[in-house]
Amino acid sequence: MKNIKILLAVICFIALPAYSQQSATTIDGLLDRVQQGKINDNLENQKREAEFRQKRDQQETLLADAETNKVNEEIRSTQLEALFEKNEAVNNDLQETLNERLGALKELFGVMQQVAGDARTRFDNSLTNVQYPDRSAFLENLAKKSEATLNFHQLKKLKDFGLNFKEK
Repeated sequence: MKNIKILLAVICFIALPAYSQQSATTIDGLLDRVQQGKINDNLENQKREAEFRQKRDQQETLLADAETNKVNEEIRSTQLEALFEKNEAVNNDLQETLNERLGALKELFGVMQQVAGDARTRFDNSLTNVQYPDRSAFLENLAKKSEATLNFHQLKKLKDFGLNFKEK
């Protein structure tokens, strides 16, 4: 095994000068090959540098676009926050106006709930309950509703109930 390694090393040392003599027989040829290698290396380096510059320019463009987008979105965010605050103030004003206008109506609704509860008891005990059995269900629902559920649909029902109550 040791002999084989030594033999390989000797062959390499003998073949190396012979191979180099074949590829470069003269000093001028060797000089030409070195200069050609230098030119090839320079061309390759120039290509790499051009690629690098192009990628750098692309990244700078992307960064500038991202910064512009960020500034635009910050401006938009500020505008939306101002609009939200304005709308919130308008909403609060409208809610106060609604509460003022519904104040008496809510009181009336509370009284109607009490009257509906009392009327339901009376209707359940009356003889007309057989003729109009669905009155109690409506009155029970009316008595259970809270002021928070007050809406115009219920106001129409209250009006209908008042007319119906007068008839019977």
